[in-house]
Amino acid sequence: MAKDAGRNQVQILDIEDERVKRSRQDLLQLNQILNAIDESRFLLYFQSIVPLQKQDNPTKLIEIQVRMDTDDGEILSRDEFNPLVQQYHLQSHLDKWMLREITRLFYDNAHELESTDLCMLQISDESLKDESFRSFVDELLQDNPLLGKRLCFEINESAANSSFELTNLFIEKLKNHHVSFALDEFGTSHSSSEHLDSLNVDYLKINGALVKDLLNSPCDMATVKSILDVGIKSEKAIIAEMVESEETEEYLTDIGVAYAQGDLYTKAAPLLANKSNAKTVDSEKNSSIEADFQQELDQAV
Repeated sequence: MAKDAGRNQVQILDIEDERVKRSRQDLLQLNQILNAIDESRFLLYFQSIVPLQKQDNPTKLIEIQVRMDTDDGEILSRDEFNPLVQQYHLQSHLDKWMLREITRLFYDNAHELESTDLCMLQISDESLKDESFRSFVDELLQDNPLLGKRLCFEINESAANSSFELTNLFIEKLKNHHVSFALDEFGTSHSSSEHLDSLNVDYLKINGALVKDLLNSPCDMATVKSILDVGIKSEKAIIAEMVESEETEEYLTDIGVAYAQGDLYTKAAPLLANKSNAKTVDSEKNSSIEADFQQELDQAV
């Protein structure tokens, strides 16, 4: 920290310094993440996605999410622990773990998913760029030929735009395994429709930030209508995230949005009562990650 203040500076360590506090809090959370990896305390949760329009045979959708059971029994969403997972390049490991678990479910606990046509799951930007992850998915689907038609990979719109060619290749390759795709958090980028015709995706998920307070924002209402128009012209089904009120549901239904997801219908809940026996990374890698973080902390203070 003295280095950050400029040359020839002396920094007296104050244990109450906010930067020190944050670093130590990060170290504690990293330890919790590594413990969760070693002790198989990552969990699969799901949230239902419901049809808003009358359909003869609507696709039954759920979104599968990852949670972490901490040392003290608290359940954290991925958003809460993802910054450190991202910093230490563990995202593709979690994505692989999630796919292994879903595959196991289809074989060992098929009744848990028998009423579901399509499981939607988020694939991180790191995984998209990771050749080993792409090979892993291809091999997994080759070994399990019936799995692909039950999966829908959600790709963040900004990630798709920043790695367009790679994303397009990934999509086209997995389409051979009958995997579906969705662009997640759609509508917040200035180039939302720029590459859309070139990406063979099936769903557009409207960013929940546009939906949560939709009826109080004429600007958000106009954006949602614009996204719906794009979806209709490109023949992609629209899913609205973070629907929390009946009034919002009624509005989305009236303008023609196909599906909705949010606490109005179901809160995210455990997909299985029991915990997984799968491992994500080995303890040797854990020790290396922890050592790297401790070195960063020592340098900071």
